[in-house]
Amino acid sequence: MSAKPKKRARKAKAGKPSKRSQEKRRVGRPTSYDPAMLARLIAMGKDGLTVIEMAVELGIAKSTLYKYVEDIDEFSDAFTRAREIAEAHHARNYRTQCGLPQSVFNASGYAKFMGTCFKDWREPSKIELSGADGVPLVIAWQAPNQG
Repeated sequence: MSAKPKKRARKAKAGKPSKRSQEKRRVGRPTSYDPAMLARLIAMGKDGLTVIEMAVELGIAKSTLYKYVEDIDEFSDAFTRAREIAEAHHARNYRTQCGLPQSVFNASGYAKFMGTCFKDWREPSKIELSGADGVPLVIAWQAPNQG
């Protein structure tokens, strides 16, 4: 009977990462972020652009814009400032009726626009139903008598 030769165990080089792990691998597309976007954001805020308009002007998707807000501090700061400037622009237009006579200015339409674009302008939408003494309502339904 012959003895099987023993397999030599591979020894990992302790403390030395493999050549492959040393290489930085990027996953996905390269970013289209450019620091010049910051000044453009502020300028768009001055013109009162909405978030979707800002994204279109920057040539990115709205989801990418929000990803930049989440990941890039200076972009987040510029975006916040641009939104504040845009809100101030529209508040001024609302207050001055866009320079239109009252008979032409659609105040309710503009208010709806403001509520859509800026959360501080939204009407409260939470509705709570309660019974006597604030006790929650119990709603029961009974099938009609088929007899």
